[in-house]
Amino acid sequence: MLDIYHPAWQRERAATNHDWLQNRFLVALGKWENVRLGLVEDDNFEEWFVRVGLAEWPGRRSKMVSLLGRFEVEMSPAQIFGCPPLCSCDAPTRIWLSNVVHQLWLERSGVERHLSCANLALEEASARFLELGRALFAAPRGASLEQDQVLAELRRFRISCEQLAQSLSRFPSMILVV
Repeated sequence: MLDIYHPAWQRERAATNHDWLQNRFLVALGKWENVRLGLVEDDNFEEWFVRVGLAEWPGRRSKMVSLLGRFEVEMSPAQIFGCPPLCSCDAPTRIWLSNVVHQLWLERSGVERHLSCANLALEEASARFLELGRALFAAPRGASLEQDQVLAELRRFRISCEQLAQSLSRFPSMILVV
């Protein structure tokens, strides 16, 4: 049965945005930046994070693309027409009424704006990730100019991930009936 207060989409968004992106990935990016700046000593962290932590991004990015792609269908109030008592309506009524509710929701809730902002933020973070990878690959150990470039790209990537987290936080946390 559909739970309009805790839909599966929302649980997945919370796990992706809050649990992983904000509380794990961004914290680790911040630590990596502080290690590179010499503000934190952790001899093995940078090597581990570059090898393991950053390697999570492509898979997580794919999950975020899927999550954003499913938002309109899974969080639409048209979903409630599959639950009692509305599922008892005859099929033609259920179809036209759910379509009307869905269109009203699209117009009143800013869904397209949320999706557009989140997709743009995700693409920006993905572009910054690629630039960070290029800078890491081009930076030999100890070459200060290249290391400065790595730090600059790291900061850009962290900032874009923070903006992505903010845009994901703007989505409604439950199915809203308009």
